[in-house]
Amino acid sequence: IAAHDHQQKIVAALCSAPARVLGGNQLLKGRHYVCSGDLWQHCTDGIYIDKDVVHDGNLITGRGLGVTFDFAFYLASQLLRESHSAMVQAEHIYHPLNRALF
Repeated sequence: IAAHDHQQKIVAALCSAPARVLGGNQLLKGRHYVCSGDLWQHCTDGIYIDKDVVHDGNLITGRGLGVTFDFAFYLASQLLRESHSAMVQAEHIYHPLNRALF
């Protein structure tokens, strides 16, 4: 993960992974992130943001499993470099996508 991050490739983490995996390996490096529950209280190198999905540079984090669709659609929009296709898919499955993510 560190090598991937160093190459500025997208690093995406959901639920406890931002705190446990990234924070546990000092990979948050002062970046904004979100994670599940109160795990953020154990991370000393990142800046916790109380949102469902947080994007900081090449790092995209999601609060937890309850925001999996929002997280996945946001990630897809970033990988595709456009949001229209993600929005079409969200509407196709009747997901009330938070359009503020895009």
